[in-house]
Amino acid sequence: MTLIYVWQVGKALFDGQLLDVHFTRSFYKHILGVKVTYHDIEAIDPDYFKNLKWMLEVCSMAINHPLNQLCVHALFETY
Repeated sequence: MTLIYVWQVGKALFDGQLLDVHFTRSFYKHILGVKVTYHDIEAIDPDYFKNLKWMLEVCSMAINHPLNQLCVHALFETY
């Protein structure tokens, strides 16, 4: 989303205008100040969520797993 669209949405919300748009669950959570987690990705991209969930489960099972370097990077980026 470019800066002009962000400004327009912000201005409309500030002025109390109704917007006929659909935002993602993570965007609503961000507006409300609720912590956004990787589970929110499922509503946007179910395949990406499934693969990310698999990676995190594999990473938590064994430290000596062949994907250990990838796991460390994935865990660092998601938390």
